[in-house]
Amino acid sequence: MFNIDDLISDCLEAVNDSPGHSGVAVEEVLNRTISDPNAIESAIGHPRDQPSMTTWYRSQEMTVLHMVWPPTVSLTAHDHLMWAAIGIYGGREDNDLFRSLDDGTLEHRKSASLRRGDTILLGDDAIHSVTNPSREWTGAIHVYGGDWFRPDKKIWREPTNTSESFDSEFVRVVLQDAAKCAKAEEVAGSSEP
Repeated sequence: MFNIDDLISDCLEAVNDSPGHSGVAVEEVLNRTISDPNAIESAIGHPRDQPSMTTWYRSQEMTVLHMVWPPTVSLTAHDHLMWAAIGIYGGREDNDLFRSLDDGTLEHRKSASLRRGDTILLGDDAIHSVTNPSREWTGAIHVYGGDWFRPDKKIWREPTNTSESFDSEFVRVVLQDAAKCAKAEEVAGSSEP
């Protein structure tokens, strides 16, 4: 049975018991958690019916976010300045990973596609963009090694590919707008003869 409080407690224990390796320890917690994706969905509902971004826990040492990636949403490259462990319990999340060049632009390094039951650990220097290229709603649990809402992060907006200050409200708006569009398309599709 999935329980948000138990997840948070297990992640905090992993952080406190594994100094220097807390991201790896939290990824192990996420692996166990998402090994039963049906239990997560039974406890909190289908991603389609959830808010786009919910903060389950926030402190200086750790943030736990429940992220819903609506169909075809794309979030431009951004950094976290802390490790991030991500677990997918439904749908798909594609990550493009970059490094920042001396001129402030980005160079693509590699891509990783996560599906139901997958996890990934990003280092504190990671820069990534996120896309849900599918028609499914993606449910993800993101655990960060610090306060995700800290003000010194960056985002690289297209098409210029130059950095500016990260704004968590921008992320929320992108997700909410994509969710509205996806739900409108679902309604339109269900009313076709």
